[in-house]
Amino acid sequence: MAEQPVSLVGVAGHPLSHGAMCAFGLAGHHLPYHPARVTRGPVQEAAAAVAAAMDRLGENEHVAVLDLRPGRTASWTYRRAMAAVKNGVYVAADGAAADGAAADGAAVGGDPAGRLALILA
Repeated sequence: MAEQPVSLVGVAGHPLSHGAMCAFGLAGHHLPYHPARVTRGPVQEAAAAVAAAMDRLGENEHVAVLDLRPGRTASWTYRRAMAAVKNGVYVAADGAAADGAAADGAAVGGDPAGRLALILA
C-alpha cells in the first residue's frame, strides 16, 4: 500500500478553486482501482467483439461491410478484410456487392433465408 494514494488535498492558495476540490478530485484516488475503470481502448474492445461475433457465424449467416463512400483507401482495406473472412461480403454504397450477393440481404450467398450483419463504414 506504499504506492497507493489514500487521499487528495486541494491547493489552498489556488486562484480558481481557493482550496476546494471538484468531484473528480474528491474521488481521484479511487480511479486507478475502480472495477469499472477503462482498461483497454474502445477500438481494441470493438475489434475483439467483432472478431468474437464473426467466429460464431453459422453456415447461413454472413457479415458485411456497407461502404458508404467507396473508392477510398479504407474501401480497399474493407474489401480485402471481407474477402479473408468466412462468409464476408463487401457492399458498396451503390448496391453492388463484391461477391454478387444482394445488398438488402434477401439472397445473401444464394440462401434466401440468409442473415446479413452490416457494419457501416
